[in-house]
Amino acid sequence: MVWIKIIPYISLFTTSLLSSASIIFLPIPISLIATIEASIKNLNPLFSIISLSIGAAIGEFTSYFLGIGATKVLEKKHLGEKRIMQIYNLFERYGFLAIFVFAALPLPFDIVGILAGTGKYDVKKFFIATFLGKLVKFAFIFYITKLGIRIGHELQSLI
Repeated sequence: MVWIKIIPYISLFTTSLLSSASIIFLPIPISLIATIEASIKNLNPLFSIISLSIGAAIGEFTSYFLGIGATKVLEKKHLGEKRIMQIYNLFERYGFLAIFVFAALPLPFDIVGILAGTGKYDVKKFFIATFLGKLVKFAFIFYITKLGIRIGHELQSLI
């Protein structure tokens, strides 16, 4: 019986993970749709938002690891070790904030993930900043959707 209750949250986690794991920009924001659907279906807000955020944060590791892999190629062919060190120093100073902001706002996060990997940013800090940013993003979408539904019902009752 417990499994039946957690299936929607596993579904949200999986959907968010898969949509965030794509480095190619998808024209349909799957995580956004999943967040709206969770709020419409009256799922537990806390479990929904956490499921979506953890899935998205784990999914974003694809761009981070792509950046790590690209570092070797970039050092030899294009940027050089000096430029890679500049990226590293930049991420040591502003990385957490940059990752958090890009994760929380509708900005192209894959670029930041690739740069974080290239700059060899600490993987734990990357995950935490990404998770917290996604948490803010999904909470905002979830509650704005709830507010919109409530306003829609109020307007409908007036008619």
